[in-house]
Amino acid sequence: MNKTIQIEDLCFTRDEEGAGWSCETEIKGWNGPQEFCDVVIEIDTEMSDGFSSQPLVADREPTEAQIAAVKYLLENQSQIIQRVLDASLRWVRYFMKNNEDWFDEDETIETVSQLRDSIGALEILVSPQAVDGFAWIGFSTDCEWDDEHGLGIAVWKDTVIDVGHADVAFSTPYGGFDEILPIEEKETRENVLSSLEEQEQQAEAEYLASLPDSVKLVQAICIGDQDEVQRLKQGGAQVNDTPATFPAPIFMAIQSQNPAAVAAMIAEGASLSVKNDEGQTPV
Repeated sequence: MNKTIQIEDLCFTRDEEGAGWSCETEIKGWNGPQEFCDVVIEIDTEMSDGFSSQPLVADREPTEAQIAAVKYLLENQSQIIQRVLDASLRWVRYFMKNNEDWFDEDETIETVSQLRDSIGALEILVSPQAVDGFAWIGFSTDCEWDDEHGLGIAVWKDTVIDVGHADVAFSTPYGGFDEILPIEEKETRENVLSSLEEQEQQAEAEYLASLPDSVKLVQAICIGDQDEVQRLKQGGAQVNDTPATFPAPIFMAIQSQNPAAVAAMIAEGASLSVKNDEGQTPV
């Protein structure tokens, strides 16, 4: 039997991989001011920051910040959806203006009504990242003006903090198109984005610090940091050590697609006969 949790009147079910929870519900305003549309709200509980090498913890429940974000969305859905639509309209007008050669003269989107005719179903993802007790939420959909990249909007409480392609809805937002968003929300947006950036930098620093010395060694070799190379070698790190969950260091150098880095690894004594999971040698 699938495990469930209750948030307000919604019943969320854990996904099969244990990486999150989802619930089918209705949201007002996406297809029309008074219309309800079916939508799936997903809560990402994998706590993946893009750097962590820790194994997934099964059955992890939503954080208090994620629950608070879902409740806030449900209580303020009309206002939030309107702001998402307004941000989407700003984005498509910006996109079309800067890609005029892609569109015919009559292919213009100037109103929210026209926008609604050019977008698809709404997808909602509640992020593990949070600021001041509220997780940010990603909204994404297909769109006719850019069927390859889609449309994504990141929202913290009722403030749009980023807008752009669909990856905005599931990657740490950085406010790449701040100039097209409301100026009156700029301070709030900058504070939230700054906090998320700090979290990302801290996660990256913790991840790098947790790496095995042999992995740190190959990184130092690849970027030419000779002082770090010598420090790690003096500490016992070797270029042929293969830690768990990582390929042999020479393969990491190859993945960098930097011939100089590969040559440096070979000069340090990296084996050319070691094999990867597919039975391939570096050669």
